[in-house]
Amino acid sequence: MMLTFEEASRIFQYDEETGKLYWKERVHKRIRVGWECGRLTSHGYRKLRVYNIEYYTHRVVWLLKTGEWPKNQIDHINHTRDDNRFYNLRDVTCQQNVHNTSHVGVHKARHGTTYSSTIMVNGDRIYLGNFPSAEIAKQAYKTAKEKYHAVHV
Repeated sequence: MMLTFEEASRIFQYDEETGKLYWKERVHKRIRVGWECGRLTSHGYRKLRVYNIEYYTHRVVWLLKTGEWPKNQIDHINHTRDDNRFYNLRDVTCQQNVHNTSHVGVHKARHGTTYSSTIMVNGDRIYLGNFPSAEIAKQAYKTAKEKYHAVHV
């Protein structure tokens, strides 16, 4: 059974400034009230366990701040996976989340010093051009992203 907003509010203390969760209630003999919740995973996210169920901390933060579980995936806007300050989180579809990675759409040429830019639209790869720098290629990608995906970067 999923953790409810009421249970989460009783168990966790959320620090708005740092985005960290702390235990308000002892739910297991290995934890102490006041300790930071969870552990860092090999992928850089923070996970915690309550009543033998694992949760990503960013999803619990979303629950605490909105009163409901996210409908989709939680995206860390600044790409820092353990930065769980609420203003750094947004509920997005899988496609939107994939498009918020810093390296999407820009590729260095195998030989030479140019960069190409592409974007995926409805399963099709669209070639945006070849550019003299990664920054210009990224700007071309951002412009196309605003046009095709209507997601702010």
